[in-house]
Order: sequence, then structure tokens, then C-alpha cells
Amino acid sequence: MLTYVNHQRELHYKITQLINEQQIKEAESLLSDYEELYGETEETLSMKAITRIIQGNLFESQLLLERGTIDFPNSADMYFNLGYVYSMQADSVRAMEAYCKGRLLDQNAKVSFADLVKTPISSPSSLRVLHGTMEIANQMNELTRGLNHLGVCAETVNYYPNYLNYRSDNVFDLNSLPESQRIKRTRDLAAQFISSYDIFHFHFGTSLTQENADLPLIKELKKKVYMHHWGSDVRLISRALKLNPYSRVKTTNEQEIMRHLEFLSRFIDSSIVADWELYEYVKDFYKKIYLIPQAINTDLYIPKPQQKKKRFLIVHAPTSPEIKGTQYIIKAIDTLKLNYQLDFKLVQGISHSEAMKIYQQADLIIDQILLGSYGLFALEAMSMGKPVICWLTDFMLSKYPADLPLISANPDNIRDVLENILKNRDMLIPLGQRGRDYVVKYHDYRAVAKKLLSLYQSA
Repeated sequence: MLTYVNHQRELHYKITQLINEQQIKEAESLLSDYEELYGETEETLSMKAITRIIQGNLFESQLLLERGTIDFPNSADMYFNLGYVYSMQADSVRAMEAYCKGRLLDQNAKVSFADLVKTPISSPSSLRVLHGTMEIANQMNELTRGLNHLGVCAETVNYYPNYLNYRSDNVFDLNSLPESQRIKRTRDLAAQFISSYDIFHFHFGTSLTQENADLPLIKELKKKVYMHHWGSDVRLISRALKLNPYSRVKTTNEQEIMRHLEFLSRFIDSSIVADWELYEYVKDFYKKIYLIPQAINTDLYIPKPQQKKKRFLIVHAPTSPEIKGTQYIIKAIDTLKLNYQLDFKLVQGISHSEAMKIYQQADLIIDQILLGSYGLFALEAMSMGKPVICWLTDFMLSKYPADLPLISANPDNIRDVLENILKNRDMLIPLGQRGRDYVVKYHDYRAVAKKLLSLYQSA
């Protein structure tokens, strides 16, 4: 066995030496002998490709290396060599993709491909922006819609589609793949996207690969990257309770949240949040933090005259009932039903378009009574001209615009607030009209996109 291995190594050394000495015919002859004895290996395929490069036969070298990436998909060197061939053929896009695949396989490889990175011109039409990889409350869709409206080439990629069925330019359902295939799939997608876009706007702590292996590469390439946090990905219960005694969180493991934030901020300098509450959780991690409000397409939410009916309809649509205070809402309504004619609809587990039809029928919508700030559901309801109940802390009220027309309620007073509304229903129509005006003024996707584009174009 030792003689076999030694002979194999000796042949390999001789072939390498012949190639270095430009003795290509001799090297090819010895390669043929090697493969007759030991079969084709990753090393021999690469060496055959190198001989074709030296001979000036780039196309044949390309074919060999492309086959090599199929036969040896975990070979970083195969991708690096292929990237070199593409660059020799002036195919910078495919060269960059191949180099990225190699680097994602071997992050310690000392291979430079900075020459392939083009500094984007700051004019909107020249920018290529990618949002990914988790859709939160339709925000990727709305933000890219607004950027497209301004002439920016902006697209979305969603790895985690769900029953809400929000639109996305690229959908790759990772949960439909076996675990063994997810890493390779995301690495291939990452290489493709990194080579094609200038700015990366990530959401909810996700990036292009499951293990965030793309982040060091994007930083190395000096491409702009932002991490947009939305709530449960950063909310720390110890800090939340200082601002809001009713606060709830989905993730109670604060160390896990902070470790992830520390990791992300090593490679990403800039974070985006929607409000000052979320700012409190990320302020100690990122170098720069920007406030960009939630975006909504107000054109899709046309207020309709509310017809008077005997029974008052209240609608609540919690994605996370324990976070939104659903149990307290239901308890309050059950009590009020004893003395008032009212109906209650709990909207869960249906598509966004189907849910919208129910919202239009509501006389009153309850967003949440625990979190202390408003979210997209409140904005959708206000866009329809619906009055909305939503718990707002004093801290957040001091930060929001003074013309915010939400009705604030918490678990301690939700029954009383609802009863006051039932006794004074005439207050609701003007409140709904003011809500519509508020959303158009502060949250229309076109206005929000202008702020975002200004951020992208800044140094």
C-alpha cells in the first residue's frame, strides 16, 4: 500500500513539475498514464485544464473545469480555476460567480479577485439592489416596489414563504429541501446574487446562506450591506420591560440574540429599524443605525363608506397571539357581549388577500395591546379608514408624530376602552379619516423609498 501511494505521489509531482516547466506534451502523456492507473481525480482534472490554458485553448479548459465543478462540487480550487478562465475570456459576471463559490467553500483561501468588483455609479438607474431573505409583513416587496418606482433595479429573494403568500421576485423554499441540500443550495444562490448585485439589504437577521458564510465575502468585496431588524429578532425582554411593563417576547434567550447581533455587526456596519423601540435593542452593536418607517402601498387600501348595521364588528388578526395580547382581547369582548350587540372575528391562517376582505367589513380593528408600538396591521387598517386600537407606551408616543390617531389600550383597560367606543361610535368615522391621512403622509411606499434611496447613495 505504501508503494502504491508513493508511486501515485511521485507521478503527481512529476506532472506538476512538467507543467511548471511548460513541457506540456510530456505532462499530458504522464497524465494519461496516471489516469490509466488511478482514474481521474480532482487534481488530474485541474492539471488537464491548466495545460489547456497554457496552450491557449480556453474553451476546452472551461469545459473541463465546468465538468469538474459537477464531479467535485466541494472543490474550491476548481471554482477558482474556472473563475480565472472566465476572467481571461472577459466574462466578469461568471468569473465573479465562480470565485464567490470558491470563497464560500474555502473562506481562508488567499485568492484575490478585487479587480472584478466594479464600483457602482450612484445614480438610481445604475444601482442593483437585493432584499432578502425573509419577508416580514410584506416589507421587502413594498420597499423594492418603491425603489423600482424611483428607477432602481431592486429585487427580492425569499427563502421562507408562508401562508400569507406575499409576492417575491425569487422564491426558494428552503424548508422544502432536506437539511443536507440546504447549505449547497444557499451557497450556489449566494454566489449568483453576490456577483450580480451592488447593495444587499437583509431582513430579520438572515442573509444569503444559512450559516451567514456570505457576510465575510460581501464585506471583503466592499459591497454595501444593511441589516434590517423588525422585532422578535432583536427584542430583549430585560430592556423591553424598562420601557413597557406589558411587553412580551418570542425568544427569551437573550444571550442567543446578543451573540447573533455581535456576529452580524462584525461584518455589517449599518442597521435599519422602523422605530425608536427597536433602536434601543441594536444601539450597542452596529456602528450606524438608521430609522426607516414601515412602508405600505396606500393605493391598495381604498376606504369604503361604512354602512350602519345593528351588530358592531371588531376584527383582530394576530400572527402571534401571545405577543399581541389576544387572550385579554377575547376576555374583554366576551364580557361586553353580555350587554352589547357585537361580533368578533379572529383572523388567522389565511392568505393576506383573503384577510383584507374581512378587514374591510370591520367597524373597529385591534392591532395589539402588549408591544407598545404599532406595526403593519395597524397601518393597513388605517389605510382603509378604519379606527384602530393599539397599545402605545409613553416612550413611543413621545417619538411618534403628534398627529398619530390610534386609540391606545392595554390589558388593564381594554374592556373600558372598548365600552367607551361602543357608547360613542360617532367618534370612529373622523378617527378613521385621520388614520388614512397619517399613513399616506408618513408610510406610503413612495415616500419611504425616497428615504431608503438617499441612504443607499450616502457614503
